[in-house]
Amino acid sequence: MNSHHCSVEECSEPSVARGLCWKHYGRRRRHGSVDVTKRRYRMPPECRFCGTAEPGAFYPSYKSVCKQCRKVQAIQREEMRVDALVDSAARR
Repeated sequence: MNSHHCSVEECSEPSVARGLCWKHYGRRRRHGSVDVTKRRYRMPPECRFCGTAEPGAFYPSYKSVCKQCRKVQAIQREEMRVDALVDSAARR
């Protein structure tokens, strides 16, 4: 690696190929431009549990389940965990 910086304005990362850092070099290879920042996924048309299709109803990392259903699932998992603990304690 050399001591030069990325040729993109406001990027201070070291350059690794063709005067670009890894991030900008990869963008140029994938999209033909360092300015393009496309999403790698598409939001689902609706939640797989309740069917809501509101854009703000989804967490970015959970693409097929809305926020409300995600919370309900967390509560159900916690209740199942507590029930399992109670059952195992009752067997002793």
